[in-house]
Amino acid sequence: MTPLLKLSREMKTEVAYTSLGQGQGPIAERMIEKARKEGSWAVMQNCMLAPSWMNNLERIAEGMTVDTCHAKFRLWCTTYPTPDFPVSVLQNGVKMTNEPPKGMRANIGGSYAVDPIGDGDFFESCSKPEKFKTLLYNLCFFHAVIQERRTYGPLGWNIGYEFNMSDLAICCRQLVGFLDDNADIPYKALKYTAGECNYGCRVTDDKDRRCLNCLLDRFYCAESTVEGALLDAAGEYVVPNGNGDLEFYRDYVDKLPLVSTPGVVGLHDNANITKSQFETDKVLTAVLITETGGGGGGGGDSREETIERVATDILHKMPSLYDMEVSRERSEPRAKRAASEAS
Repeated sequence: MTPLLKLSREMKTEVAYTSLGQGQGPIAERMIEKARKEGSWAVMQNCMLAPSWMNNLERIAEGMTVDTCHAKFRLWCTTYPTPDFPVSVLQNGVKMTNEPPKGMRANIGGSYAVDPIGDGDFFESCSKPEKFKTLLYNLCFFHAVIQERRTYGPLGWNIGYEFNMSDLAICCRQLVGFLDDNADIPYKALKYTAGECNYGCRVTDDKDRRCLNCLLDRFYCAESTVEGALLDAAGEYVVPNGNGDLEFYRDYVDKLPLVSTPGVVGLHDNANITKSQFETDKVLTAVLITETGGGGGGGGDSREETIERVATDILHKMPSLYDMEVSRERSEPRAKRAASEAS
């Protein structure tokens, strides 16, 4: 919703939105009808919570034509993946997915690019700027860790939770409030709001909840506010200086390792094997889902031939392997020249 509202402000368009649930169907229908006539936007949030109303949504969408809708009218629907969402609406609409970036560096960098962290005024709004910026970086690091653990399947979480940027945003605002209202840093309150309320409200497995709070203890503690403190066992990630501006932290994140090891999320190096198997299973499962269920008339390719053709097409589109030895030989002379010039 945050980027959607930002887009509406840039386009100077009115937005009406409602979170679907019990009793919200008639309100949503009146909202869509009004927006359709006036040329504004209507946003239906959390469609997965109103499966009984999805038939009405399908009927409304089928009745929309160029002649009956204002040119600036837009109907937005937000939902988690659910079989109850109308297929016809998906087929006739523009679909967008919002998934966390892959890798620690990309994940942390993405956090510094969106509201409220990406807002310079918010970034400098705390009365304790050094502690705030340090704890904010640790919070973004924690957010990246729990997102990365999802890529390890059952090794990461017993249940694949849908953590998102809304959880991080509310934790950031609470962090400012707690630091402004207290002389000392209230770590206990920060851990409770983040671990039990914001992120923890999604966690239903007791072992996952324990794991989440153990991870949070690494980042919300007095030791983690000291510059140079280790954030992982290998020492690849440390706490940066707390006196920088927003661009300083963005540049710092850009210099983090491109590929992260399982140790940064608290797992053994052998977890990479499980991660690769998990990702392979997901890809192959997605390919199998796209297959047609029954056979048609004669003359078509068999199922195995279709899969082989698609796999071959993907293989031909893949770029060639990156030669690490050649690149290392080319980069070392440049690195030595840069070091000599700097000295």
